[in-house]
Amino acid sequence: MVDSSQHQARKLRFIAAKSPWQLTQATPAEPNEFLHVAASDLKHYRQYLGREFSAVSIDCSQSLHADAIVALSGCVRAGGELILRLPEQDSPALTRFCDDAARFFPAASLTQVPQLLIVEPIPFVLTAEQHAALQSLQAAVTDESTAIVIQAPRGRGKSTLLGLWMAATHTPTQFILCAPSRKQASSVFRHLSRDATQAVKFVSPDQLLDHPAPMSAWLVIDEAASIPAHVLQQASQRFKRIVFASTTEGYESAGRGFVLRFLKQLPHLFAKVRHITLKQPVRWGENDPLEQWINHTFCLYAPAVLKPFEQPIGNDLSVCHTKYRHAHAAELTHQELDDVFQLLMAAHYQTSPNDLKILLDDPKQSLILQYEGATDSRGRLVGVCWLCSEGPVEQELHTPILAGTRRPAGALLPQLIAYALRIPEALKQPTIRIVRIAVRDSVRNLGLGSQLLKQVVHYYPDHLRGTSFGYSPELHKFWHANHYQPIRLGTHIDAASGLPSAVYIERTSIRNPQLAAQLHTAHCVLLLTLPFMPVMRFMQKTLQQCSDEFDLAASTDQINTADRQAATQAMQTSYQAFANGIIPYDFVHAIIAYGLHNGLFRGEAEDIAFVNQVNGYQDLAKAALALNFDGKKQLEQHLRTVCGRLHLEL
Repeated sequence: MVDSSQHQARKLRFIAAKSPWQLTQATPAEPNEFLHVAASDLKHYRQYLGREFSAVSIDCSQSLHADAIVALSGCVRAGGELILRLPEQDSPALTRFCDDAARFFPAASLTQVPQLLIVEPIPFVLTAEQHAALQSLQAAVTDESTAIVIQAPRGRGKSTLLGLWMAATHTPTQFILCAPSRKQASSVFRHLSRDATQAVKFVSPDQLLDHPAPMSAWLVIDEAASIPAHVLQQASQRFKRIVFASTTEGYESAGRGFVLRFLKQLPHLFAKVRHITLKQPVRWGENDPLEQWINHTFCLYAPAVLKPFEQPIGNDLSVCHTKYRHAHAAELTHQELDDVFQLLMAAHYQTSPNDLKILLDDPKQSLILQYEGATDSRGRLVGVCWLCSEGPVEQELHTPILAGTRRPAGALLPQLIAYALRIPEALKQPTIRIVRIAVRDSVRNLGLGSQLLKQVVHYYPDHLRGTSFGYSPELHKFWHANHYQPIRLGTHIDAASGLPSAVYIERTSIRNPQLAAQLHTAHCVLLLTLPFMPVMRFMQKTLQQCSDEFDLAASTDQINTADRQAATQAMQTSYQAFANGIIPYDFVHAIIAYGLHNGLFRGEAEDIAFVNQVNGYQDLAKAALALNFDGKKQLEQHLRTVCGRLHLEL
């Protein structure tokens, strides 16, 4: 049955966890019109983006997946249905979820049996907004050194615009289209003529940097926020003309890092930067209740920036003018939580709708709110610190954690220190992890972030206090000034930030003398091995900055004999843990490189040469391919055997 009412509002249906209703049984004959995402497939929801359906059913019976709900709601056509199977157990997030739905939909309609009507797509008509955007694109087609940024919420026709532009360009311009997958670029291809399709070359993100394309070609990246930041960065250095198209919501893999970090770099990379914003929906009507519910529930207000205060805050905002409140998200009013989450969204690239669910439902999460004036509706929120209480970890889990066979949820920092750095004492400590810290842009550089950290000490005086974030010299400067020192730098580049993750611990928070000594030793190991870390190959332009910020030369010179001896013992412990099959090669790559550079290996020359050959590659997968092993796993096992025969005399 086809519903011909093209512009009718989209609907929301709730299905009880144990309801026998199944979309796959109700629509066996129309698999392309109705999408069902099982609970086990929720983590793969991005593969459906860029497509349209008459109905989308999402099984959230095991857990609400806010990112998937937000993203896949954009795949529902006008007049279609979003069907959600809800968890059986109530929670604060589910309560907010359902209460907000009743504001935008008649309560009785939410629990109606889905109608599952086939609704035709709204007939395509170029809107005035799209027409202006198309003209802007066409005017730029002959530009040199130009970046064009197209941003819009879902359903505004940005992919359609890209297809129309490339189809209408009659010059011998070469286009390279990149998207997370070819299927997700289907909307672009749908609006290309046959000739234009042949002129457009699709390249996946993992092949983009190696693709042999002329520098004069236009690189068109759809769903740019889903592409790892370091890929975008390197592509911007290679191509002179690029179009970046992306949604403004923050549920994609790189998420708001695209907006908060990457876009700020474009004026330094291109002579011209043009911005195009699309606001009018074309996949559904204006004031669509489903979109309104999504935006209101998950704080996805567009544009995702904080509204300025009616009365500006001056530069004299000081400690005496700020008040603090420590609370769980579930204790806040809807408006208070909206204010908090908007601040997190505006200030931090990793924040996504799933974070709202975590804040509301996990009792280990808490917030320190920083106000100018009173801590109620009379005050103004200027800062927020998101905390997670971790540890001590149950004694029976210590051995499997150290062996790498268990990774229980809710203890990220103690587990990382214990397993990666081989410091089991960390599992015994009550630990508070600073997940995010954010201050309003208009009052930054006034010391408010540092005051928030002092409040963490006030509320958690006896906890080990630490944090993890994407390393940058600017952030290092902030944390170092607040007595936090780095103890580990990650072995991989984070897709969202384009940077390696760093772990910092507040020096004054370590009450246990044994743990204090071990963490200081971990800091010394980091300083000694930093130049040999493979992630530095991705950060060549910031390596000198990194060394300067860590004060590497001075710091390593000042490591005394006792600290060096402790550091060598810690390196040997990690080296043996790798040889014994406990930790992965990534964790000791820099230690082995340090030993090779300083001629500290003892054993057969052939074994040392093999280790040196493998260590020359940035990862084991590439080494395995070059050295004719069947794969990374086989090479790593052989390398463990060889390392077991060698002695590292550090």
